[in-house]
Amino acid sequence: MNDLILLLSACLNVVSVVVDKKATKVGSAWECTVVGIVFQFLISLPFVFLIRDSPWPSTFPFLLLLGLGVLTASARTFWFIALKGDLLTRLAPFRRLSTIFTLLLGIFFLGEGNELRPYELVGAFVMVGGGLLVSLDRYYDSSSAFFSGNRYVGCVLYFAFSVSLLKAGEKIAIDDYGVTVFQAYFIAKLGQLLFVAPGFFPGRLSAVPWLRDPNHGSAAKLPNYTPLFLSHILQMSASLLFLSVLSKQALTLSEPIAAVSPILIMILGRYYLNEKDNKFHWRLSAVLVMTVGYFIMKGIGWS
Repeated sequence: MNDLILLLSACLNVVSVVVDKKATKVGSAWECTVVGIVFQFLISLPFVFLIRDSPWPSTFPFLLLLGLGVLTASARTFWFIALKGDLLTRLAPFRRLSTIFTLLLGIFFLGEGNELRPYELVGAFVMVGGGLLVSLDRYYDSSSAFFSGNRYVGCVLYFAFSVSLLKAGEKIAIDDYGVTVFQAYFIAKLGQLLFVAPGFFPGRLSAVPWLRDPNHGSAAKLPNYTPLFLSHILQMSASLLFLSVLSKQALTLSEPIAAVSPILIMILGRYYLNEKDNKFHWRLSAVLVMTVGYFIMKGIGWS
């Protein structure tokens, strides 16, 4: 049953990623970050009624979750920068490298494994190799050209690592400090709200048109943020489903099932978003390599 819930969570995340790509046509990366996080915070307010009778977390887990919320909010800005600058079919595989980050955090920081099993190490290297194949989809005549050509990949890796850190932090708060699932989710959202707070004050950083331009007039209309709102509803649902399973089993058992999601994202990117990707089949082959790495990491086929 837990695997089915995790699979549903992964599918919801896949759809939200595709919708995120459409949302980047609405405004800048900063605007998408501010409006999306504020909207998600507002729809999470009913959770206050679910946690109002629970003991308030101690200082350490509260500050940990708050800080990780700030971190993931900053990373989401870079995620939107990457989406605006590159093809989703190219970026999707690197987002899934969070599986490796999560595995390593679970083993070395959460103590979920006495030692790193050989097949897990092999699987991790295969997944990284698949990711490198994606980044080598064109010729680079120098290392500087390689890093310049993959600058958006760096943005996605930062986002993926921040997501892994948040999951590890939520696991620590839930298991070691008795924080409830809803408390962990809500406190992280408070941290994200802190990061985007400047976006709702008059000035250059404002994400609201008439605050950024005082002469715009009070009758100005906000852009159509419907895709962004839909994306965050899906993300919230996926996060809560994941946390519900995370409260019952180890992080290293919960995360890897999502490693197959780049295949779905790439297919949707090509046939739903109509991305013109001349290297699609190359990238799909690289993602299949990463998927094989996932199965190796899970120990499938090993005694």
